[in-house]
Amino acid sequence: MAQPDRGFRDESGQYFVLKSLQNLYRTEWYEFVRPTAHGLQLEETLWQNNGKSHYVEYPQDLQDVACSICAAEMGLSPLQSVELA
Repeated sequence: MAQPDRGFRDESGQYFVLKSLQNLYRTEWYEFVRPTAHGLQLEETLWQNNGKSHYVEYPQDLQDVACSICAAEMGLSPLQSVELA
């Protein structure tokens, strides 16, 4: 699943939280489940849609790259992590 602490803010002050990471495959959206194998630069990932599984190799930092691109395209600023004591 996507990291629940990924948050963004737009210029008006509205907050947005990353709910899921999805992949479009043959006209159907598949939701990210977990990495299944690690390579030097790529990792195999498991995606599911209504009980159907789909495996894809993506760069290891796929979620970071996807969030950066989306934030830039939509004019969002990432929220900084806060550690609670």
